[in-house]
Amino acid sequence: MRNDQERFTQLYQTLCPRVLAYALHRVPPDTAHDAAAETFLIAWRRRADLPYGERERDTLMHIVWDGLTTRQAAHVVGCSVTAFTVRLHRARRRFADALDRADGPNPLQEATVLTEGTRAR
Repeated sequence: MRNDQERFTQLYQTLCPRVLAYALHRVPPDTAHDAAAETFLIAWRRRADLPYGERERDTLMHIVWDGLTTRQAAHVVGCSVTAFTVRLHRARRRFADALDRADGPNPLQEATVLTEGTRAR
């Protein structure tokens, strides 16, 4: 299996053009390039910061980094597609929870909750 740096390099090469294109549609080119670089710098630094089990990490890695389908990933780990889908759902939920704990409250989520109660009917 490839090491973290090789996986990250592949992820960067695959996703950077999309991240940059997204930023270029919203801000000037210099700012867009800085935003794309900062995105991947943060991702690299944070990859090891999250307390995360090996099984959850591998589950996400097969899908996100290796680009496998759930069927292919299930075959690799030796379980049914249904079992892998459950693992993937749980891994994504735990990952999101870990990010929320690491980042603190999400101001956009809080704003949504606050405005939902004040929407016009």
